[in-house]
Amino acid sequence: MRVSLELLGPVREAIGSSVIEVALEPDATVADVVEELVERAGEPLRGLLERCRFAIGDRVVDLDEPLADGATVVVIPPVSGGS
Repeated sequence: MRVSLELLGPVREAIGSSVIEVALEPDATVADVVEELVERAGEPLRGLLERCRFAIGDRVVDLDEPLADGATVVVIPPVSGGS
């Protein structure tokens, strides 16, 4: 199955693109997205991804969320700032 990933902030910088498409097994979950990104950018990215949230459509989802062919997963890094 093919899934699109929308990458924000430091995850986008680590991968070098704001949108990528990945091929995953038919029974893939969001956790498989994490593994795919670590495979592409290296093990140091794992720590950041462990602090990220993931969204499909208008729902924030857990790592065990099953994916559907053609889904778009948004990878949302932690945000800080303000005064």
